[in-house]
Amino acid sequence: MSSRYLPTSLLLLGLSGAILAGVTASYGDASAKRQCGQTGAGNNADFFAASSPSSKTLLSNPSDLVQEHDHRVSFHERKFPSRRASVGIATDFAIVPTIIGGSKALPNQLCWNAVVFLTAGELTGICGGTIIGARTILTLASCLFDNSNAAIPPQNVTVMLGALDSNPNITAGGCAETYHASRLSVNPAFNLIDVDRENIAIITLERAIDFAYKPCACLACLDDLSPKVGDVCIVSGVGGDQLNNDTNAARPLKWVRQPVLEQSQGRCFWQVDTNGTVTNNFSSSICAGGVVGEDFCYGGDPGGPLVCLDQNKAFYAAGIALDGTLQCAIGVGSQYTKIQNYLQWIRYAALPEDKL
Repeated sequence: MSSRYLPTSLLLLGLSGAILAGVTASYGDASAKRQCGQTGAGNNADFFAASSPSSKTLLSNPSDLVQEHDHRVSFHERKFPSRRASVGIATDFAIVPTIIGGSKALPNQLCWNAVVFLTAGELTGICGGTIIGARTILTLASCLFDNSNAAIPPQNVTVMLGALDSNPNITAGGCAETYHASRLSVNPAFNLIDVDRENIAIITLERAIDFAYKPCACLACLDDLSPKVGDVCIVSGVGGDQLNNDTNAARPLKWVRQPVLEQSQGRCFWQVDTNGTVTNNFSSSICAGGVVGEDFCYGGDPGGPLVCLDQNKAFYAAGIALDGTLQCAIGVGSQYTKIQNYLQWIRYAALPEDKL
């Protein structure tokens, strides 16, 4: 199938203006400076303690949550059986929670995590996001298109920071806050025919986050780094999509440790056609997870953050939750867009004042 790239008019959605840029290692006013990549609850080492500091969720039998389908069928294919297209918009099938096992987030703990709410007509959806600037959120490009391949306009995108669950009407101790989008910037190499490649986008917020007075919001560092095989990173999310427009069913924000794996068909989710031929080995992505009984699986808020520790023990934005099997916690690693591959574009597309 030939490639079909998005028209230029859809690459930047919303307000026009200069798009240049460049994250600083600290932010906030002189009296309240905070470092990027630092949790707002406890310290970063707590995520890797033998016993998690937050409420542990155990799963006695992961197969209890598995739908009846081949575990090699991806989230995108299951959600859109006639094509591989956008994620985050409600459809008509049941899906399981995003994180199996793992831990519920404490207030301020996952302060770089954003919850992105999308509307397209009567449908609603959720994606994840990563805060990398005062007005800059990273997510998947495919989150920003509806089921008919139409671009979702900025006025139909809101971002909640500091949320501890998926309910947009609930705040976390008065700190959680909703921001409207002013512009949506899609990676120009992304196309809707093959959503597992070049899948990255920027949401520009209408107003800046005041980090000095927002303990529940912080930056993930934007380093020129990617994790090595064997590194252990953290992924977070609030769970499945709003499939029936029921906004009352709140799902908690959770996190789980994800070991980085070597890309291989035996350990990682790869795209395979009906003849068993590999059509995408995700060579430019990060494979992580694959822990039986405790893992991140797809059917929830794609676009969420995979963060890893740098040499200063600060969390940097390493990946964006991209694709994987729908069966959960069965020992198959999931795939993440590798952010390091897109640093030049990110700094070009973000606002100059964010100094990425």
